[in-house]
Amino acid sequence: MDVLLAGCDELISLQTDEACLTVKGRAVPAGPRGAERASALAASCGAPYALRVCGEALPLPQAEESGSLDRYRTPPLLGETGRYEIVVESLGDRAASFWHRSERVRNAVTAAGRSGKILSGAVDFAGEIGESDLVVLLDGQEYLRLTIEVFPSTISYREEFAALSAGLAEEEARFLRELPDSSETLPAENAASPESAAPAVRELSLLYERWCFLRLDSLIRSCGQAVPVSQNVAADSESGPFVCLMPGRPACVRYKAGASQERITLSWYPRECDTPTGAQKPRCVLTLEKKGASAPCSYVFEPRYRLNFALPGTEYDASVSHMPGPEIGDIHDLHRYRDAMVSQNGASPYEREMFGAYVLFPYAREEEYRSHRFYESIDKVNVGGLPFLPGAVSLAGELIGQLIADSPASALERAALPRGLEGKLAKVDWSARDVLIGTLRNSAQLDVCLRHRFYYIPAERLTESDFPIHYVAIYQSRNLFGDEAGIRFFGEVTKCIPVRRAEIREFPCRPGTEDKLYYRFEIGQWKRRSRPIVSKEAGFVRSFTNLFLIEHSAELPELWIRSEEEYRLYCELKRAVRDAAISGEEGAPGFRFGSFSLLFDDRSIYLVKGSRMLARYAVADFSNRPGAVFRQMQRECARFTER
Repeated sequence: MDVLLAGCDELISLQTDEACLTVKGRAVPAGPRGAERASALAASCGAPYALRVCGEALPLPQAEESGSLDRYRTPPLLGETGRYEIVVESLGDRAASFWHRSERVRNAVTAAGRSGKILSGAVDFAGEIGESDLVVLLDGQEYLRLTIEVFPSTISYREEFAALSAGLAEEEARFLRELPDSSETLPAENAASPESAAPAVRELSLLYERWCFLRLDSLIRSCGQAVPVSQNVAADSESGPFVCLMPGRPACVRYKAGASQERITLSWYPRECDTPTGAQKPRCVLTLEKKGASAPCSYVFEPRYRLNFALPGTEYDASVSHMPGPEIGDIHDLHRYRDAMVSQNGASPYEREMFGAYVLFPYAREEEYRSHRFYESIDKVNVGGLPFLPGAVSLAGELIGQLIADSPASALERAALPRGLEGKLAKVDWSARDVLIGTLRNSAQLDVCLRHRFYYIPAERLTESDFPIHYVAIYQSRNLFGDEAGIRFFGEVTKCIPVRRAEIREFPCRPGTEDKLYYRFEIGQWKRRSRPIVSKEAGFVRSFTNLFLIEHSAELPELWIRSEEEYRLYCELKRAVRDAAISGEEGAPGFRFGSFSLLFDDRSIYLVKGSRMLARYAVADFSNRPGAVFRQMQRECARFTER
């Protein structure tokens, strides 16, 4: 048996001559910041009884309230997260037992002592909101019943919980009406199989998850003009049609959207993703398959029935926000989902599948929340929180509409950086260009350098300011190597030695160059890229970049990118449009896409079309709010494209 809770107060006591039922614990303010004022309590007993609440005797109910149940109004007593002691005592000769619809609660109340006349147990209601019956049986027959209300801790009971319950019933009925041969509106209580029926969804966290998924479906249809083409959310069974959304059981709705009929999928508990860091189990995932894109873009929308009230003096209030919002741990989970959910492909061992992740949490003040840190983070890293309750879905709707509207034909896209780059980017010193990109005089020179693990270059091609050089990458020109052109090999320098050309005996020198000064770079080990950095003939004999760009670039001009802002912007362009390219030479790159160009200086990014500057954006603003600035650029491009 569970021990009695230390310092418990007697909340409710119902006693007759033959039995007594007691609930101990601490009355908690119900709803956000104690918003609820009153609770309903009902008693049913075949004998006279005395009822006390918080130590005070309740008067008999009014005559019009009498009936099979005696009804009372009390202050809120029980909350979904509270821990309570239930004590049942037989005061006569009959054996007492206890019943509750939850097997977990029922089994927690067990015999105490040797007499068998007392049953006791510490219980919680685990998110089961609303009326809850505590039943005492004597010799196996129901003797008394106490009906209490369990209040939510995060949302208001009378308004938000009622709206959430009604909203779930409405959304489920909508799905059932869409079943083939469905000719009438089916009430929610008839809308499910025994294991998933709406009345059985008493646990608020599951009720919230189900409503979130079905409401997301509504938003996708309205925001993206998406038409569902298939679904396995609702189905027929022998006992009638039902909505089959249960934890761990995959389901999805598939749509086609817009004139291009692009494919969209909203998944409920999609397949478990087995990743290098372990299995990931998101609840709701939106997948967009855009025409012209090389791979689908997926976004996690994670319902979490949790809210941090940002109470004064708490860590949340001090470090996150003074207003309520999602829990810090839930935001951390999103980062884990986005960064860990990867898939194998030919380009590298793993590539990210998730481009954004958002917590859906129960909060109604959307306009106030716009200035919350975890809303602003969506613009910065595409991870954050969205308030989501009946009547408060506009922020989520805005984002879904933007995600669906974005396409490869658009000027820009909000996609986050590939897996693992955020941490690496934070460590890059963009002022250091310590990787020498070296050319070759002939194709035979490549084999010699690789076999003997070194590279050599005339000293006249380097200046004192070029040092120190920590890495060498070998550029294979298209003129010498044809289809094998590009950068395939790079390695770390272990020693740099000034030598005469005659001292480099691994490869014969040309007559007359024997005394010419060279630098010989000894390489610890040559590394081979899984895919080469594609050659774009530029006519250089040597250039410099950094190791980050050598490891993550796809085309040669990318090695000349000079800042994190330039790199982020080019990543977005490559992902958004087919013809995105770097324009300009080393030291002054810009970006070209369609008829538009983006040019950089130290403080500004310029959007240009032909010889006309369309807009100017501060680099500092882009650095702080990249997502928001991308969308400004996108709107500007769309505006001038439509003209």
